[in-house]
This record gives sequence, structure tokens and C-alpha cells, in this order.
Amino acid sequence: MMASLPEGVSHSQRLSIAKSLCQMALAKHGDTIAAVGIYGSTAIGTDRPYSDLDMTFVTTVDLGDNTKCYSFKGMPIQLDYQTIEESMSEACDPVDGACWIDFLVLYDSRNIIGEFRETFRRLSADDFKYKLEALFQDHLTSLMGKVRNVVISDDRAELIRSTQDFGEQVCRALLLINRASSTGNARLRAAAKALPRKPDDFDALIDIVLSARQESDALLYASTEVLWRKMSEMAQQMGIRIEMDVLQV
Repeated sequence: MMASLPEGVSHSQRLSIAKSLCQMALAKHGDTIAAVGIYGSTAIGTDRPYSDLDMTFVTTVDLGDNTKCYSFKGMPIQLDYQTIEESMSEACDPVDGACWIDFLVLYDSRNIIGEFRETFRRLSADDFKYKLEALFQDHLTSLMGKVRNVVISDDRAELIRSTQDFGEQVCRALLLINRASSTGNARLRAAAKALPRKPDDFDALIDIVLSARQESDALLYASTEVLWRKMSEMAQQMGIRIEMDVLQV
């Protein structure tokens, strides 16, 4: 029989704690706090009893402590402190900037969150293409090599980890191709499957890759290779070079 679970925290309780933290920050830092809000699952109401509480404090000056992490009544809390300039830079990123769209505002002295949202919405097709190219070069290519290495070493646990990492990055790449956004790893698969532009059989392939423990090593590896090939073809059709024709320095 399963042991009884700790009580957990409800959505309303989590919001109440967030509002208390907001008021504490305003009392402590005053006008240096420009905006406060919640991101992640709590912001969109999909948090569960043991979900994290993720908050951002936008400041007019650098307060030094960029991130504070601790537990309160068993609930993990992450408080991010970042300046207006750092937040605007984040809003200019086709992946990271999506956090401002679903941001649940608790305090905003100058409608700065509205500016971040508009900045993200104004990003161009070239911005998304540049980010997609970087994702292929910095993540997908190396993750595919890692998958192939663990297949050779016959390490099932590492194969599961590496294919799941690969699958998550594939979902992010598809979001960029569609100029769409999603916040939180838990919603990546559903967001990617709902996109209009995606490879044939994507839904079945990504389910295999991200539900790795249920599949054989052979099927898991084969599905990853097929996804890599199809994603590479989509990127190349957009004018993104996956491999260089000649060596460069």
C-alpha cells in the first residue's frame, strides 16, 4: 500500500504566499522594485500540490542576488532578481522571452511587463531563424552525437536521459519553426504536437522518444534518428546549414 503523501499546497495558498513575498520585497527594497510576478505552472493555473513557486522581481538596480532558492512548508520556491535591462534582453530572445507572455503580474509600477510582452511579440522571422540555427549547432547536433555514443556503450539509463533531452530540444526547435512559444518543460510535448508545421509522424515519434522507459532500445534509437533526419530536412528547407561544406576557422 502506498504511504500517505504530505499535504501539499493548493493553488490559492501558493498565490497567497507569492503575494506575501511580493509585499515583503516592496517593504525591503522600495522603489528599486519595478515589477513582481509569477511564471511557470502557477501563473497559468496548472500547478499541482507539489509544484514549485517561481517568481521574478524586476529591479531598477542590480541587487546582487540573482536567484534565491529555498523550501517553505515543503514547497520549492525560486525567486529570480533581474534588472529591467536584463529582463528586456530576455524579452528579445525567441525562446526565453515567452516567459513574459504568461507572466502573472502581482505588481507593476510602470507597465514594464507590457513593454516586455510587446517586445517579444515584435520579434521578426529572422530572430526566430537565428535562434533555430543556434539551437541546432549548440544542442541538437551534440545531443544526437551523445545518443549515438550511448548506443555504442549499451548504457540504457544514459540512453533514456539523452533521448529525452534530445526530444525536448526538438520540441523547442519546432516551436521556433512555427514562431510559437511555450513555457515549462511539462507543456513542451503538447505544445509541439499542436503545431501546424511539423514532420510526418511527429506525434508518434515524439511520444516514443519522450516516453523512453516504455520502449526497447532499438525502437528508441531508431525513432531518434528519424526525428533528427526529418528536423534537419525542415531546417535546411528554411536555409539553415546543418553541416558546413568546408572547414572554417
